[in-house]
Amino acid sequence: MTMGGMMKRMAAALPLAALAACSSPEFTVDVGDTDPTGVMLNINDDPTIMSENEDYYYASTAVDDEQQASITVYYRGGAEIECDLGRIGPDDSGPFRYRIEGDRCVEVE
Repeated sequence: MTMGGMMKRMAAALPLAALAACSSPEFTVDVGDTDPTGVMLNINDDPTIMSENEDYYYASTAVDDEQQASITVYYRGGAEIECDLGRIGPDDSGPFRYRIEGDRCVEVE
């Protein structure tokens, strides 16, 4: 292999190595029969609106260093239920699955 060919291969591998350094885990919350006005994924106070599916809300976002995370489910009248995910980092690939039961959030194993 020529030096130029080897350099091209190394240059192509660098972006892949950078992607491997951070993860994009999936976060889901099943709200059951409740009717929330919105669901938000919060990582280090950086909110992401979670998308709605027939059965649950979901989001996927890059996690490139250890960060505090939570999911907040909002209801009419100002009620909220928070799912505390604790600290997550790039080695935590998830998925992170939660379910609303009554007025609390439980992790789905």
